[in-house]
Amino acid sequence: MSRCQAQASVSTVYTANFSEGFLADLKHRLTDWDQHQKIADIIITKGPFLKMYSSYIKDFEHQCTLLDEACSKHPNFAKAVQAFEASDVCCKLSIKHYMLKPVQRIPQYRLLFQSYVDLLPSTSPDLLDSHKALTILEGVADHANNTIKIEDKVSELLSLQRRIYRCHDGCQPELIKPGRQVLKQGELMKLSRRGMQPRYFVLLSDVLLYTSYSSSGNAMLRLNTELPLEGMKVSKPIADDFKAELTIRATQRSFTLQARNEEERDVWLTALSAAIDANIARRSTFLSAKTSSYVPPSTCELGKQAPIWVPDYRVSMCQVCTAEFSLTFRRHHCRACGKVVCERCSNNRAPLEFKANNPERVCDLCYESLLSALESRLEENKSAAVEDRSPSRENPDNSVQHLKKLKCSFKKGVRDSMRAKSLRKPDRLLEVCGSDVGSQMRGYLKRQGRRGWFVLKERVLYQYVAPEDVCAIESLPVLGYSVDVPDADSGELHFTLQHPKQDITFVAETPELLQKWIKAMQEATVL
Repeated sequence: MSRCQAQASVSTVYTANFSEGFLADLKHRLTDWDQHQKIADIIITKGPFLKMYSSYIKDFEHQCTLLDEACSKHPNFAKAVQAFEASDVCCKLSIKHYMLKPVQRIPQYRLLFQSYVDLLPSTSPDLLDSHKALTILEGVADHANNTIKIEDKVSELLSLQRRIYRCHDGCQPELIKPGRQVLKQGELMKLSRRGMQPRYFVLLSDVLLYTSYSSSGNAMLRLNTELPLEGMKVSKPIADDFKAELTIRATQRSFTLQARNEEERDVWLTALSAAIDANIARRSTFLSAKTSSYVPPSTCELGKQAPIWVPDYRVSMCQVCTAEFSLTFRRHHCRACGKVVCERCSNNRAPLEFKANNPERVCDLCYESLLSALESRLEENKSAAVEDRSPSRENPDNSVQHLKKLKCSFKKGVRDSMRAKSLRKPDRLLEVCGSDVGSQMRGYLKRQGRRGWFVLKERVLYQYVAPEDVCAIESLPVLGYSVDVPDADSGELHFTLQHPKQDITFVAETPELLQKWIKAMQEATVL
């Protein structure tokens, strides 16, 4: 017999002995009812010990499993059990039925005593103690229910731990930690360079597990990243065309996910936001009395947090120099800001804090920003060292030697002037980018049978090849146009901008988007 089995057996025997003594006291009081018309005092005295039933309830299923295993492994034992259950002692009930009785006993005690309290007259000497005893029994029942819930949560974590293994070593991570529980889990599509990829996410009370399915086809999951909730930000896109998406920004990694529909996205968004807020509240209890509230770490400084990578298919041009991509003119991602850039504009290396200050590919704009910020820190620390108030004593990362070493990690790429002349850079409109957040409306429309991305801002309609392009290929001032709208019952998804010299028809993708475009156009065409 294992130690766990022995402990469960002792708990069962102890619970049974206590129950017999408890019932014996109640029987004795009922026998002597004419002299002592009270039973609540017995429950007040011994009621708190009823919480011992929680241990029995927690191990009930395990004990039933052990009984089944013993019967299957030992035929003679199984025959003895059957003979015992067929005897008059069992009253034609199985052993499991009697094992279940202690589980049912706690709610029965509360219900029976509630009936007893309801029937007591207002002049009964047992009325005051009865209310106290009923409160004790309710606490015992709640304790039993909470024990079952905690056991279920631990079982869920154990089940997950058996399914998940780490990518780098194949070992199972240690998921069981004090206070940790599973809040939500399920499949979401991850937006990557190759399109949508199915991934499985598990939201715990302190971390988000980012896993992928095992290639073997079983139920196992590969743990790609464990993202702490501290400092995490979640948001949803502004454009209606991507309403099923949500964005997660964490220190180690940031990415865009897509749910099956908007409702599922909102459920995940609510669960993540609540978990992040709860984690902040828990961490605030560890602060010193001088600190009024918990301030999460900054997540907006360049190089300190993994950026959201812009998907390749949402960009048709370099987001720095606007040169068009092709089969030979390849796309690259800046590791600092996540933009899609060409090789010429990202031929630099700079240390990034979220990458342990390892030199990574960055675009020209981020290179200059990171280098300028580091040089400013270096000058400040040199001045502080001269005045004998160097912050390096408190933070080694701010020491002059450390900053000088980081500066040596910056490598500026060499420009190929001959190749730059051959780049295809047609005339572009630089007023508005395709992802402009201050626009009145933006999204996909069809014009002359071709699908494009359109942005309406300040009474000008801009057209782009892709949503994240930084320059428009065409612009149209809509002031002075009129909007021709189809009949509501026609089911058509088009509207027309009419002008004395030209008519332009646009086709929306859904009825909801059609109505939003029509409303925005009607407002923009009138001064």
